[in-house]
This record gives sequence, C-alpha cells and structure tokens, in this order.
Amino acid sequence: MLEGLEPTSRKYSCKTNTIIQSLNEADKKILLNALDNPEWTNTALTVALNNRGIKISRYSIDSHRNKVCSCWRI
Repeated sequence: MLEGLEPTSRKYSCKTNTIIQSLNEADKKILLNALDNPEWTNTALTVALNNRGIKISRYSIDSHRNKVCSCWRI
C-alpha cells in the first residue's frame, strides 16, 4: 500500500535564475555570458549587478554557477 512513498521536494527557481528570467532578451544574454565567463568573479559580478539596481548576493551567484541551487532540480 505504501510502496513508492517519498517526500515531495520543493522545486523553485533560485534568486539568480529568477533575475535571469525577469530580464529582456538582450540583458538575459549579457548576464548568461557573464555567468559563463570565469573572468567574472562572484563578488565582481555581484557588485556590477548591484550597481545597476539588481540586488543579488555572491552566494546566490556561486550556488547557481556550481549547480547546487534549487533551480537545477526543476
């Protein structure tokens, strides 16, 4: 009767992915390229985004880059 009983997991986008999805196509492409560019450190990217009014922490960027955030389970 209880075969296959497993806890449900919450699946939601992380802060980084939420921001990515909120941008227009041109800005989305720029941010995705920056995330893929190892020359951008997490801290430098955070500062650049915060200076442009996008509030995000370096920890959110780090989790997303390392694919350990919640959105990679979606």
